Parts: sequence; structure tokens; C-alpha cells
Amino acid sequence: MTIAGVAFLIGCVWQVAAKRHVALLLVGRIFWGVGVGFADQSVTIYNAEVAPPQWRGLLHILFQLATVTGNDGYRTSFSAVTIFPMHFG
Repeated sequence: MTIAGVAFLIGCVWQVAAKRHVALLLVGRIFWGVGVGFADQSVTIYNAEVAPPQWRGLLHILFQLATVTGNDGYRTSFSAVTIFPMHFG
């Protein structure tokens, strides 16, 4: 988890520092993605090993449900903005 946190932190810092440098933004996204992916896999395994046997299935289902709900929310909001663009200013 520490490795995931460090990769996530490096990616976040590089993305914020990128401003108008696309290459730095992409490198930051790669580090950020590695950190998020590593943490995603680690949390599932950690939950399976630490949780009491009667709670393991429920915790795994809730974690996956949260992941899918977040992905669907992002896709829905992105589609809505793409279809109905809002112009400010």
C-alpha cells in the first residue's frame, strides 16, 4: 500500500505541475494509474484476508459495487456534458 500511495502521490504532483506540458501530464497519469490500480488490487486482497469469514463476501461485493458505481457515475456525467455542453462566460 505504501508503494501505491507513493505512485499515486507522484502522479498527482506531476499532473498538477504540468499546466501546459502534455508529456508531463501523461507521465503523471501513468504514475497515478499505477498507484490506483495497485491500491485497488491490494484492498481486495486485504479485505479477504482480514475480514471475518461471515463478512468476506459482503465486503467484496460492497467494494466492487462502489467501484462500478463510481465508474458509471463518471461515464454518465461525462456523457451528459458531451451531449449537453454548458458554456460559461
